[in-house]
Amino acid sequence: MPSSPHGGIGKRIAYHRSVAHLTQQQLADAATIHVGTLRTIERGARGASDGILESIAAALGIDPSILLADRAQASSRIRAAIPGLSAAIAAYDLVGRQNSRTWCELGLLRPS
Repeated sequence: MPSSPHGGIGKRIAYHRSVAHLTQQQLADAATIHVGTLRTIERGARGASDGILESIAAALGIDPSILLADRAQASSRIRAAIPGLSAAIAAYDLVGRQNSRTWCELGLLRPS
């Protein structure tokens, strides 16, 4: 039995499935998905669409957001990185032009 609900989506599904005392086959049947699909999701070998996650969550009797926790964290990390990436792209596009800004002006390098 998995020891905690933390980790990837697959680990959280396996945890909640074991808490509900369901086999993979029983959960797959209740969620109306193929058991092979559930196995590969639990192993982390494939992702799951929102529809599949909603079906699994409904079969487990839990809110789908419990299974999606790491997606929100990844999404916030990506949003936080966008300004720096945008500035780096802008700097790359401007290299060699007379009016290009320095790395410091773009906030990518701190003055020493």
